[in-house]
Formats: sequence, structure tokens, C-alpha cells
Amino acid sequence: MKPTRGAVVRRGDTGSYGLVIANDMLHQVSDIVILCTVLRSETMAGHSPHAIPIEAADQHLYAIPVLVHTAPASAVAEVVGTADADQLRSVTRTLNAATSP
Repeated sequence: MKPTRGAVVRRGDTGSYGLVIANDMLHQVSDIVILCTVLRSETMAGHSPHAIPIEAADQHLYAIPVLVHTAPASAVAEVVGTADADQLRSVTRTLNAATSP
């Protein structure tokens, strides 16, 4: 499965959630996906000043833009939702600000 940018996915290997993001060097998802960590716990998300609420998988989820990891596309078990354009823009804006010199 090759999810598209903005997809909220559940990993089959860990059961955790992620939001597929892109950067200037990766405009299209390939065999490796870059995922922004998505938390299910409002308490844990409350510790991050950059948490962005996302409704997916019939749950209140929180994207944490500054927690990014990669995974093989084969690790994605299912797409459980999609971030809207404003949410995705907020994630990428925060990520760009956090990684800019």
C-alpha cells in the first residue's frame, strides 16, 4: 500500500498511527514513507505545544509535527483518515520552522 500525502495511517507492525507528510525532496510517496507521529492520548499530546487535532478512525487524534520518523510503505496496514488542507499546512509549517537553521 502506498498512501498519499495527508493520509492518517495505522502501522501494522507497531499498531501506532502516523500522518504521511512530504518535504521538498519527496513530493511523492515511494517505498519509504515519512510519517509525522500521531498520538491517541490527549494527555500526552498536551505536552507538545504544537499538537494538531485530527479526527480519524472515529477517534480524537493529535499530530505532533516535530516527531517525524520513516517507515517502509509495507508497514502501513490501513488508511484510517485524511488530514484536511489546513491541518496538513500546519504540520508542514511547524516542521519547516523546527528544521530551519
